[in-house]
Amino acid sequence: MEPAENKIRVLCDPLPLVGALERPTAAHRILGTACAAVGEHIKAELYLRRAVGLAPDDERSRLALARVLRDAGRLDEAAQFLRETLEAFQRLRARALEDQRRAYEEQVKNRLRKC
Repeated sequence: MEPAENKIRVLCDPLPLVGALERPTAAHRILGTACAAVGEHIKAELYLRRAVGLAPDDERSRLALARVLRDAGRLDEAAQFLRETLEAFQRLRARALEDQRRAYEEQVKNRLRKC
């Protein structure tokens, strides 16, 4: 085993302090990606599912999880997860556009009141 790979495998061991880190979503995503890099697909999936659970809108965690599922040969599950991700982001985009529209309307109303 290569020394670098050995160091990454050490990272794949459960870390009880991950939740205490300042950015636990990023920590879980990084650990999941590291585990995937050395073929630890089960651990990678666990870390990445936790990252998605902590921040469902984090596209990097979602895409990393889809890659892990694909690399583990779970193509149908990866495809379904990507479909769900696309649907979720379409809803988020629609909501963001609606929020922007409301904010713009509020600005216009405030300016008209000042006139």
